[in-house]
Amino acid sequence: MPIMKDLMRVIRWVGALLVLLAAIIAIAWAFGGVWFDAPFGAGNRIAAAVLATTFIVVLLFVRSFWRKLGIFVVLFAGVLISWLTLSPTNDSDWQPDVAQKAWADIQGDEVTLHNVRNCDYWTEETRTVRISQITGIDLAVDYWGSPWIAHPIASF
Repeated sequence: MPIMKDLMRVIRWVGALLVLLAAIIAIAWAFGGVWFDAPFGAGNRIAAAVLATTFIVVLLFVRSFWRKLGIFVVLFAGVLISWLTLSPTNDSDWQPDVAQKAWADIQGDEVTLHNVRNCDYWTEETRTVRISQITGIDLAVDYWGSPWIAHPIASF
C-alpha cells in the first residue's frame, strides 16, 4: 500500500503542476487581451496590471482549491467573453501606408484600382487594367488561422 500512496502523491503533484501551468497561461493570455484590446485607451495597461495582480493574489492567498478555481474561471471568463465580443473595424489608428482601403473606379471596360498595396508595402499605388484583357483572377484569403481577421488578396 505505501507504493499506492506514493503514486497518488506523485499524481497529485503532477496534476497541481499542470493546473498551475494552465493558470499561468490563462493569466498571460488575459493580461495580453486586456493590455491590447480593452476599450480603456491608455488605461489598458493599468487594467491589465490590476487583472494580473488579482490573479496572482488569488493564486497565492486563497486557500481552497475550488474557491481559487472558481475565482479564476470567473475572471478569465469575463476577459474571454469581452474579448469575443470585439469586432473588426476600419476606424482604428492605422499606420499611414495601410490606412486607406482599396477601391475601384469603373469606366466601361476600364477599371482603375486605387490604394493598391502590392505586398511590398513601399508605396500606395493606383493601377488601371482593361477588363477585356484579363484572362483570369486568383482570389485568396489569408486568415492566419483566425476567423476574426483576414487579408483578401486578388491577383490577375
